[in-house]
Amino acid sequence: MNSVSSTCTQRFSSKQHRRSRKARKHPIKGLQQVLLIAVQVFLYWLLMIVAVNPTALAAPTSTTNGLPTQIQEIELRDRQGNLTTVQTLVPDWSSISFSDLPPIQQRGSIRIGDQQRTWQAGQALDQVLHLGDLSDLRVDRLTLDAISQRTNADINTILLSQFPLVGKQTLGDLAAIVPALKEFQIQAVTPIQAAVEKAIGTINGNETLAQLLSQHPNLATTTLNTVDQSRYPLNAIPNLGQVELGEFRSWIETQIASVPGLGDLSLTDFPTEIADIGNLFARIDAAYSPAEGSGGTKRTVSGSYQAGFSVGCKKDCAYIELDDLENSGRRVRGSFEGKQWVSGKYQEVEGGEGCLQWANGGKEPTGRHSFGPAFKVVVLEPSETADTVSTALYFRFKAKCGATPYFIGPVPFFTYKVGMPIFIGRPNWQGASRGYSESTGAKVEDAVPIKGFSDPGFGGDDGDEEESLTLCSGKVVQGVSLDVLAGAIQSIESRGSGGYSAVGTYGCDGAGLCGRGLGKYQFMNYNEYATTRITTRPGGQAFLDRVRKGDRPTANDLARFFPPEDQDTAFQGSLADKLKTTAKQIDLKTGKPFVGDRLIERVAQKHFAGDYSAVDGGGGDDLGTSTYGYGVKARSNYGQSSKAKCQEPSVGNKLVTAGSLNAKIANASASAYGMDTSAGPKGGREACAWSVNRVLGKAGIQPVGANPDYVPSVAADLKAGRGVRVSPSQAKAGDIILAKGYEHIGICQNDGCSQVLSNSSSRASFRWKSDRTFNGYYNNSAYIREAPTEEIYRVVK
Repeated sequence: MNSVSSTCTQRFSSKQHRRSRKARKHPIKGLQQVLLIAVQVFLYWLLMIVAVNPTALAAPTSTTNGLPTQIQEIELRDRQGNLTTVQTLVPDWSSISFSDLPPIQQRGSIRIGDQQRTWQAGQALDQVLHLGDLSDLRVDRLTLDAISQRTNADINTILLSQFPLVGKQTLGDLAAIVPALKEFQIQAVTPIQAAVEKAIGTINGNETLAQLLSQHPNLATTTLNTVDQSRYPLNAIPNLGQVELGEFRSWIETQIASVPGLGDLSLTDFPTEIADIGNLFARIDAAYSPAEGSGGTKRTVSGSYQAGFSVGCKKDCAYIELDDLENSGRRVRGSFEGKQWVSGKYQEVEGGEGCLQWANGGKEPTGRHSFGPAFKVVVLEPSETADTVSTALYFRFKAKCGATPYFIGPVPFFTYKVGMPIFIGRPNWQGASRGYSESTGAKVEDAVPIKGFSDPGFGGDDGDEEESLTLCSGKVVQGVSLDVLAGAIQSIESRGSGGYSAVGTYGCDGAGLCGRGLGKYQFMNYNEYATTRITTRPGGQAFLDRVRKGDRPTANDLARFFPPEDQDTAFQGSLADKLKTTAKQIDLKTGKPFVGDRLIERVAQKHFAGDYSAVDGGGGDDLGTSTYGYGVKARSNYGQSSKAKCQEPSVGNKLVTAGSLNAKIANASASAYGMDTSAGPKGGREACAWSVNRVLGKAGIQPVGANPDYVPSVAADLKAGRGVRVSPSQAKAGDIILAKGYEHIGICQNDGCSQVLSNSSSRASFRWKSDRTFNGYYNNSAYIREAPTEEIYRVVK
């Protein structure tokens, strides 16, 4: 009998053996025994087919989280020298990009120098990782032309504003890095001509850039973001697409999503591609939970670059036990027999390099680098009861002086069944390893969340109950608790649908608007509250166009274009507006304005069927729910709710409410109206942060920011503990609001922050009254990707 049939008939895992003994204690009689014999005959017949043709059965399938795969055949020889073939699934990296990878499942934050790197659960990788973090892939050698060619993107349709990195370049930078640019007549390079004329006045346009820089040396320091870049395509600057990304100033801090097409670039199209490191596979022989692995293990193949890849484990040692693929029962022990790959959920090891080694306490999950240094493959949950093994990827941040441990994750990867092959890479566990791994203290019930953003199209989870509203608003509108009402509607919309990753069925309404419900609250793709948020993100309008035409978004799409925070913000804003509007309308049933339960019902009806739907209408959705029935259900849920399904804004475990500090700031702000700011930076023209800190000083609060005159520095200090971020619906008078791109700052004057007071540059006076968006003044900022929406913070110390 060949090796494949030997695997099926001669060897059992320890768990299978225990189950066999248990079965013998309970004999099956009658019809059940006849059925059992029939099954045994069928299995024997099936095994004979495999014995004759080992490839007759397809390779065992794994759960791949929607990632493209390809079948890899592995040739083996049994102890008689017969050649057999084993098939297994491996990632098809040529069809996988950063935008294809599932979103990060746990939030985190780290301060690196003057940068605060923060990421949220459900956030897409291309919005978290910077170009500098991809130096292992030599992303610095890519050009926009190369990216567009490999992604089949039309670079001529891309605007300069969609590549904000170019706006950070000075005219001197561009003359130095763009081939032949300085030899072009300035009139042939319209965005640069606009920047020049804004700096020195009208020119005839016949001069070359080199001549102008020679005649006006100060032009060399003029940045391109002084002009509206949304007016110009990328090719308005000749040869810009030929510049390597590493030649641009500040390229290291640029997000992947801020480089057109980079997020869609195949991982094999980078200068250093993602590829299999080595060619070793092993078979998963058994899975052991922390309890089963409590005795420790020493024969491991897991660890880190710093600690080696054979790091022992003393306690809480959940792991998978490996065996050779062919498992022919030969007397000579194979290289994998009895080896263990320890779970990084329960065990961590030394990690990190250079100046960033301190991050995350210098620790990272134990695991392997089967596909190179760009990320780490980690075994998460070996389930002894389900015979499954979930794995995930972890990433790191990098700088010129070093790299953090691999702790940004988990990003869901493959889930295997016991008995399946798993890719190991190369035999790098044979060298010496240092010490033992350390327990993370995780419990089985505290499983690293690989749910909530699974794509429903791939059999994902039904959502994460913890992921309700991001923050409580604490607002009562027309006598209705906004938080409780949001929870009442959310419990209808997201039930069994996938939570924030929910996608509704495709259809068209009576007005001819077509699309799908998106996310936890099932906003239609044409809903103004959703579109306002989605279109602020790179590629957002194209995403909406695809959905309108019938495309079914993936969980990754929603995480990228309509993440949880945006969904919650849009939903609360929508409900607040509906409550205010509906309370002024007459209820035809009572002849009076909508109040109480009827107000709740009608607002829910509007969310379900639209603002102009018939009151108590009978029309329904594909599930048979009527407009009237939806309102009744929401009102019932509201009445049964004892508390809101949301979390309070907090610092540590301390609840943060708008208290005495807010009152002091609000009063100081009101009394400072008209304050002369000409003593501030640039004679008051750039005194927004300066003036806010003056107001804080009047309120008896120490200045915020290492550089209190610089908005990004104030923002960093607020994020580092001087403040806590709140949503617009939670905002109170006295909160601090930052403009898009961190180019301006002001103080909220009322609840909801619809009125803002800030410095007027033109008047050098603290007197600019605006709305929360600063009247849209910064909507086309070149730095908008650094802060794509306004941010509101409550000062806490």
